[in-house]
Amino acid sequence: MDGNGIALRVAQISDLHIKEHRNLLAPMIDTINREILDLVVVTGDTVHFNDDKLYKIAANTLNKIRHRVIVLPGDYDNGDLFREYFGNCRMQSINLNGYCLDFLDTSFMGHRFAVGWGDVLKSEDFEQYEWLKNQLDTVDKYHFIFSHHPFWVSANKEGDEYLTDNLRAVYSGHVHEPIRFYFRYDKPRAHFVNGFTSTPMRFHGNACYMLIVVKDNHEIVNIPRVVSAKRTAW
Repeated sequence: MDGNGIALRVAQISDLHIKEHRNLLAPMIDTINREILDLVVVTGDTVHFNDDKLYKIAANTLNKIRHRVIVLPGDYDNGDLFREYFGNCRMQSINLNGYCLDFLDTSFMGHRFAVGWGDVLKSEDFEQYEWLKNQLDTVDKYHFIFSHHPFWVSANKEGDEYLTDNLRAVYSGHVHEPIRFYFRYDKPRAHFVNGFTSTPMRFHGNACYMLIVVKDNHEIVNIPRVVSAKRTAW
């Protein structure tokens, strides 16, 4: 807590799809470095091709951020090269200011849009399913989950088993469009003040990020930062 009523500040960046001559992250560096942040999370598809040259560009640009950075894999950037440059965040959690941030590797889902990981994690990646269930069931802290693929694309009750009282919100990327579902399909319950947010702003070709502010009363505020609006077709 910083004494100003704010418990946690996280910047979410997603779906940069960096190419040799297109780096949407570069114009955001100065703005991000001026933020007061506890963490920066990049929710996947940082590069557009699984190519060493692009990973070098991405890593060199991310290294200019003065805050702690965690990078998750997407369907465009996964495998050995990703782990060489950004490490392995699979089934990792960090505790920040009394909150637990959980990181999933959903790259096993590939380029699917019809389903979210909430519906398939148990059947397709049981190891991560068991780990996450244990996290949410036994750790007495509020949780935020970050992943590349959304929790839901269309709300499906199969995902309800993850919705414990400890879970505050899920932040994802992948679909490049603003999508928001409330847990339980209707008005959020009192302890789900923020409901569920997937791709909280239009990432498609924009230099932008989401500032996630958690107040000391646990209220969550999402603040979009658009540094450079889309100028050319993605």
